[in-house]
Amino acid sequence: MSDLCRYSALDYSFAIPPIEGWETAVGTNIINIEIFGTTVPCTIEKGNNYVRFTGANHKADLDFTLFDDDSFSYTGTILFEKTDGSMIMVESSLEEGEISGDFISGTDGIARAWEVIPSSEDNETGTARLLYLTYEISTEEDVPTFTADIFVQADPDSSLYVAPSELDLDDWVEKRELFDKAFPNPPSSAEVTYTLNNGVWELSQNS
Repeated sequence: MSDLCRYSALDYSFAIPPIEGWETAVGTNIINIEIFGTTVPCTIEKGNNYVRFTGANHKADLDFTLFDDDSFSYTGTILFEKTDGSMIMVESSLEEGEISGDFISGTDGIARAWEVIPSSEDNETGTARLLYLTYEISTEEDVPTFTADIFVQADPDSSLYVAPSELDLDDWVEKRELFDKAFPNPPSSAEVTYTLNNGVWELSQNS
């Protein structure tokens, strides 16, 4: 297994658009979307052929547009703590997705993530890394599948590190510019595939 594949499913499943609850929006002006342990109240804007959901709090900034033909576009920026104590901030987008039964499908998804990993001694020192993903989502034999090509900055870099408490969604635009510098020509990638099993994303054995 490639070293790029040795991270938990959470490292990559953060890129999947959280679509649960979209259909419950009929007749309401606000919907609460649950994502990675935070609740984001989203305003609903209804047009002639679309419904748009937008909302933000200190951990997430979400923007969905759902069209009459069951297609959708999505952009979300999310900040959360992982089980190992590191913090990650990610922007994920999927421009041309489709609702497929109870799930979604789509290609050409892109996710950019900034991960800070505190040292074991304190939060003031540590390393950081950048992750760049391209992904697609599909349903194969009624089983949702998420496949991503992962590009990771070769070595964790202490110069990119900030204390977890200093990570802020308001700073994302500035941090996002680093990806163009870090991945002008993305290096070789590792492909990972997850399948949804009883509500849990599991790494496929062939990854």
